[in-house]
Amino acid sequence: MRHVNFSDRKKIEYLAKSGREIKDISQITGFHIATIYRELKKGQPDFSREKEKSHKRNSVTEHIEVKRLLKSYSAVTAEKNKLS
Repeated sequence: MRHVNFSDRKKIEYLAKSGREIKDISQITGFHIATIYRELKKGQPDFSREKEKSHKRNSVTEHIEVKRLLKSYSAVTAEKNKLS
């Protein structure tokens, strides 16, 4: 089993951009079709990572907001207890 090196990646990219089918690229380069798909996927922007980062930011923001609400609730509860 041979690893995909930089020149292989450039060849795969060139063939894909020139409109060749995955099957043809696979035959030309000698790599399995799944390998070609993976290599082409590596060259694309990964929007799932952006979604994950966005989700983490939202989770942190929500966590901070919940802590703030709990703190104000406990302050209100403490005030009520003092008045009672």
